[in-house]
Amino acid sequence: LSLSHSGSLLDPWLVTLLAPAGVEGVVARFDPWVEVVGVLVLAWVIGFGATLAEPGLNILGSTVERLSHGVLRARTLLYPVAFGAGCGSVAGVGILLLGLDPVGFLLPLGLVLLLLTWVFPEGWIAMVWDSGGVIPGPVTVPLMLALGTGLGGGTQGSGLLALTASGSILALLLVGLWGRGKIG
Repeated sequence: LSLSHSGSLLDPWLVTLLAPAGVEGVVARFDPWVEVVGVLVLAWVIGFGATLAEPGLNILGSTVERLSHGVLRARTLLYPVAFGAGCGSVAGVGILLLGLDPVGFLLPLGLVLLLLTWVFPEGWIAMVWDSGGVIPGPVTVPLMLALGTGLGGGTQGSGLLALTASGSILALLLVGLWGRGKIG
């Protein structure tokens, strides 16, 4: 990460943390765009990985597979939810890096999710919203709160966590639209 001369929003924070360790001169060659892309990639990896590690989501996936008699496999639930959570965390981190408030994005996104909810049968909707409900678990919450608070300060971690969960719900709704003829 570029710790000097890049003019990025992250510089003062990183210099404060890493300069005492003596690494400022070593890593001062990155372009500011590399820094931002690196943070966004890290946000996606944290969102994706933390979601896959959530015990509640794994239990929900195995339960769905068992109750559907193998028609809907656990990985069909787990990977889209994790992908959506990763995308939601990237969106949230991007919003924080721009200095915007995530709440302004949560309200329209919530309306889109509610509109999509009316399209599906009750069983699918229960699974979709349960999947979003298990995202705020023991693995994802500390990581997203720390990332959001570190980048945005104050209570911005809560908005990042909400966008991560909303991203997972949206991803599973989109999978349902794609597989509508196959999944009932």
